[in-house]
Amino acid sequence: MNQIVADIGALETRIAVLENEVVKELHFERKSSTSIVNNIYCGTIINIVKGIGTIFVDIGVEKNVFLHETELKTPIARLNKGDKLLVQIKKDALSEKGAKATTFLSLPGKYVIFLPEEKQIGISSRITNQKDRENLEAMGKEIIEGTSHGVVMRTEALHQSSSRIRQEYQNLTTIWTSITLENASKGDLLFQEEALLDRLIRDVMNKDTKEFVINDSLEAKRLRDICQKRNPDDCIKIIECDPDENLFERYHIESQWKQAMQNKVSLESGGSIVINTTEALTVIDVNTGKNIGSNRFEDTVLQINLEAAVEIARQLRLRDVGGIIVIDFIDMKKKHYQHKLLSLLKNELKKDRQKTVVAGITKLGLVEMTRRKTREKVDQMFMEACDACSGTGFYPSVYQDLYILEKKLRLLVKHKDIEQIKVCIHPQTWQKIQKEGLDLKVITDKYNHKAMFIQDSLLTTRGFKVELYKKER
Repeated sequence: MNQIVADIGALETRIAVLENEVVKELHFERKSSTSIVNNIYCGTIINIVKGIGTIFVDIGVEKNVFLHETELKTPIARLNKGDKLLVQIKKDALSEKGAKATTFLSLPGKYVIFLPEEKQIGISSRITNQKDRENLEAMGKEIIEGTSHGVVMRTEALHQSSSRIRQEYQNLTTIWTSITLENASKGDLLFQEEALLDRLIRDVMNKDTKEFVINDSLEAKRLRDICQKRNPDDCIKIIECDPDENLFERYHIESQWKQAMQNKVSLESGGSIVINTTEALTVIDVNTGKNIGSNRFEDTVLQINLEAAVEIARQLRLRDVGGIIVIDFIDMKKKHYQHKLLSLLKNELKKDRQKTVVAGITKLGLVEMTRRKTREKVDQMFMEACDACSGTGFYPSVYQDLYILEKKLRLLVKHKDIEQIKVCIHPQTWQKIQKEGLDLKVITDKYNHKAMFIQDSLLTTRGFKVELYKKER
């Protein structure tokens, strides 16, 4: 049974999508910073950088949004600074980068995506049956006949009547007629994407979803109204819980969410996968771990790799990992084993609502793939770089600490009025010094300083503090 569980807090909303009690997706929306993906703005061109084929547009937010020339309906050579554009946000601002936008606009519905002024018909790539694709294409042709617009038939269109789909298309057409550059000013929000709860009803809830659990009475009532308007035939059950109840604890989501904060994930077979993210890409390593197998080594490796492929597809959804992804599966020499692994990975990725592309296996045996990125990864939303290690995950060695101490003492040589120096050191650093068998007096003697060394647990675990005692005059 599939469920959607929404925990409404004072500062943020946390939502989990469960399939047979296993968390497949996590979504978060903070009241202080909501996503602007899919919003349509009136923007003004601020800068045109033809060398990299990019324009920067001011839409009234902190950072200008950028559009590559492939996202422009009008050739970049015909654009000028100060021109007004209708732009739609494709990706939220991440780190130092501004939001990414496009001029190829679209309005999403549950069954179709409306493509204004683009005469084309698209079919969801998740629909693989040729007969189904042909039927939906024929329906799409009927819907857009006599218009200058296009349509993408979504997966949920398979389960709905043509009249309901046509009605949704007409509703989206009405919305489009209200979106115009005429009389619009820079920064005007001309179309706003639905709130997180509403988007999940539109994009995630389907015939397999049996429950929507929520701990807010007002939102529960609103969700019932939305479901009734969109599809009164849906048998989804809205379960309203006590607002004081932590639903993430009740449905055992908390433990699975915490796992998304860790870089190592254990597999039932005894193997593991390790997920590391850099600025450029995400690297996933598959290890045998404790699983040495009772069969032939190649068969054991295949078993671990297949299990890892299923878990990797789940973790990518759970963590919302996007961009370039490189997977280092355990090496397999047999080609048909490699094909079996790739086939399983691709099938598991079809369950993902975000677009994924598997490029194949490189000469080094690495699987390269991409996944569409629209927001920060889950761990980046809830983790901050450590002040002590600057986010590297490593402390300076004790030798590096003492090198910095020696530099400070060297600078104090010219101060003739210093009678004594007190060096405060954290107990953990002190233990490392003792373990290495180092004599700090060697440093102070070299520079003719009288020094005393004190352990101070109030300091951070790295570094030290130097206090000076001057001679009395």
